[in-house]
Amino acid sequence: MSNSFDPQLHRRDFLRAAGLLGAATLGGGALASDLFTSGDRQVTLAYFDGTTLIPVERIPAGDAQMEAARITVYHHGGSGSIKTLDALFRVPGLKGGLVEAPFTAWVQGGTTRTRFEMPVVDHGLSLRVNQASSSTSYLLHTIGAGPKLVAGTYVLVGGGISLKGYRFEPENIGGPLFLPGGAPVTAQYLVLTFERV
Repeated sequence: MSNSFDPQLHRRDFLRAAGLLGAATLGGGALASDLFTSGDRQVTLAYFDGTTLIPVERIPAGDAQMEAARITVYHHGGSGSIKTLDALFRVPGLKGGLVEAPFTAWVQGGTTRTRFEMPVVDHGLSLRVNQASSSTSYLLHTIGAGPKLVAGTYVLVGGGISLKGYRFEPENIGGPLFLPGGAPVTAQYLVLTFERV
């Protein structure tokens, strides 16, 4: 008997299927209870508003029209506390309920740039930052309360560093960050750009 099953599941197919399956199964409001989950808050996620970096919780409104995002991750600096960045999908478990299906999007020591697409399920997109001894998860919302998801540039830094006053060169958004005094940031950080798909 011939079997045409292809055991290779391509990344993009997995992401789309997981998102669609999760959206169809979850129904409305399932992710709303997880507005913001944090480990020991040793990670800072900020959004570049065109002038300065602001905490994701202070973005005025999410992008309610965003159904999927193309995310590009740029690694800057040397090795540091951020070990991996996971995209998290909520899918039905074998014994009922929901389970998180992590997709490791970036690994320290790997490439300095990576790109992937992720569906926005129930008006949210979830990322987990893994450090040596802790993990911090962000559920970014297109509508509702909590950290917001919009197209644009975000910066992720470990060690609980405040990004107040940090800046990009105007002609190089997403490139190297600079300290308030003008010196380049040498510590490890990730720049994430979100585009509507």
